[in-house]
Amino acid sequence: MVKKPLSNLGEGESGEIVQIRGKPEMHRHYYGMGLAVGRNIAIKKVKSTPDDYAVTIETGGRLETLDRNAALSIQVQVPVNLDEREIPDLSRAYSRLNHVTDVFR
Repeated sequence: MVKKPLSNLGEGESGEIVQIRGKPEMHRHYYGMGLAVGRNIAIKKVKSTPDDYAVTIETGGRLETLDRNAALSIQVQVPVNLDEREIPDLSRAYSRLNHVTDVFR
């Protein structure tokens, strides 16, 4: 698992809120929206342009839209997604290692 700002998630990603930064009144505002530490969220839509940013999330069956500042203040724990192309073929590497050690025996 890795922790990152909500603003760094893309459409279709989901995770658990682990930290909300900001003043107490912002915490109350987010709590009223159903956002609290321990809640699961799912990213439904991201609108990102140089002049505008909005993210639509689903939590507890509700859809909420947040601006860039709100999305930056909410930290989410998400599973690490490793692209299979980034994982070396361990069986091939292991067989090469065995071949090299056989040469030196």
